[in-house]
Amino acid sequence: MAAFDEVDLELIGALMDGRLTGAERERAIKLLGESEAAFEVYTDAVRARADLEEEEEAKVVPIEPRLDKRQPGRRRWLVGVPAAAAAAWVGVPAAAAAALLVAVLPSVQAYRDQAVFAAATTDITLPLTQRGDLRSTLRPGWEDRSWSVMRGGTRAGFDSTTEFRLGVRATDLRVALATGDAERARGLTGEVLDLLQAMPVADGAKAKYQGLRSRIERRETGEPLIAAASDAEKTLNEFLDSRWFGYGKWLAAGELAARTGSASFFASGSTSRFLRAAIGRGRLAPSDVELLRQVSVLAGQGVDGEEFDTIRQNFAELIRRHGGG
Repeated sequence: MAAFDEVDLELIGALMDGRLTGAERERAIKLLGESEAAFEVYTDAVRARADLEEEEEAKVVPIEPRLDKRQPGRRRWLVGVPAAAAAAWVGVPAAAAAALLVAVLPSVQAYRDQAVFAAATTDITLPLTQRGDLRSTLRPGWEDRSWSVMRGGTRAGFDSTTEFRLGVRATDLRVALATGDAERARGLTGEVLDLLQAMPVADGAKAKYQGLRSRIERRETGEPLIAAASDAEKTLNEFLDSRWFGYGKWLAAGELAARTGSASFFASGSTSRFLRAAIGRGRLAPSDVELLRQVSVLAGQGVDGEEFDTIRQNFAELIRRHGGG
């Protein structure tokens, strides 16, 4: 089924027509934030508003293909929009529709950013863990982040440093499991549990990681173990609900990808979206943003040779700053 077939056109039409309030409006904005197809339909409808006003009687409103800037030379088609949905869009002038688009964009972008930072480590590290030579490219001690010893969070439960470290260790653990390094995975799971000790309301996450450590100690391997780690991380992510946890996962993945020369990681759309979100709306210090800008420029040109070392150093510096070096 095409992605556009799954778009709720009536909901988008009602949003553009100003007929949604409360929970329904929130649901529509959430849809635009989570679905590229829905967002494209919405923005194209705004652009096509003037034409639609002249074609109210048409059963299907065609939208011309345009060049996809993300993939030069490729034309991206939007399927015809059913007249039932188009009719709902004609009622509001183009200027009003454009104003509505500007009004909802911050909320839409917030949903998109949330999805980027909350991405599962399994997905973030996929270009890295798919490599058959991953274990041989990782040098001994790769998981040593050179930060000071810290056990647990603050008296209030947790702080950004704890959240960030947990994110870093979520990535490190995923990589250790992918390479079949049981001893290193056991140690990393133990560190996660140490960090969780000062969090009295984190019992669910603690239980999941304790169970994971037991399975590692029993020498379980393969996909069931990785699935258990993903389940534990999901519980922890829901408990923390923290952007810093997401930063930790992404920066650790970037550092390891640069360390192992994984060009596919930096060429992936997911990494590009993370860099854009972190640079543009990540609420980071200017010096942090500058380091990420350098990475983004290099990644956009295709990473090779010594550039990997530059990127690794940038990510390592960010990890040191936020992990408490």
